[in-house]
Amino acid sequence: MNRLIIVGGGVAGASSAYFAAQRGWQVTVVDCGQHAASDVPSALLNPVRGQSGQVPARAAEGLALTWELIATLTAAGYDVPHGRSGVIRPVPDERTQTKFNRNLAELPHEWWDSAAVPELRFGWHAALYLPQGGWVDGPALCRSLLAASGAGVVRGRVEATDGQGSAVLKGERRWKLMLWCGVVAASVPRRSGLPTWVPGRCRATALEHC
Repeated sequence: MNRLIIVGGGVAGASSAYFAAQRGWQVTVVDCGQHAASDVPSALLNPVRGQSGQVPARAAEGLALTWELIATLTAAGYDVPHGRSGVIRPVPDERTQTKFNRNLAELPHEWWDSAAVPELRFGWHAALYLPQGGWVDGPALCRSLLAASGAGVVRGRVEATDGQGSAVLKGERRWKLMLWCGVVAASVPRRSGLPTWVPGRCRATALEHC
């Protein structure tokens, strides 16, 4: 059985552990417990990003997969508080609304004007309603994914690579492959030919190349 070390136990690391385990990998997650970007009790599941209104490629597909994953974990008995309540994105002016519209394509959405929504009367021009969005308890999702994966969890840091395709933790543990899902990508050890993926490319599909 191939062994995989995943650095970082947030949403990226925990979901990678879950899908890797389904593919037969023996997974260990190393997490230092710092800079926990996923430690948000009410994380928005929102396919429209920032004030630019950008919609990442395959955003709708990823959102649907996330809801399916939450449903699977819930059916298996894991407690993942969430709500498919939709997401409301206020915009300050008509120019911003036009900019958002360029990116929405076939993404299901509605525009609400300030006259129809009392909460928008304080200076907002309109609001974008995304019915497929919602929220999820970030820490609960991470805990459930890790538990369902059966991964071993180690509190610590990867200290070095040994030059022979293995990651080394505390001078004794070794793994064949390292998937880097932590926030401090610049500190990834790069002194060997160890296959490594960093944020932005950290996906379960990367395992297809191993």
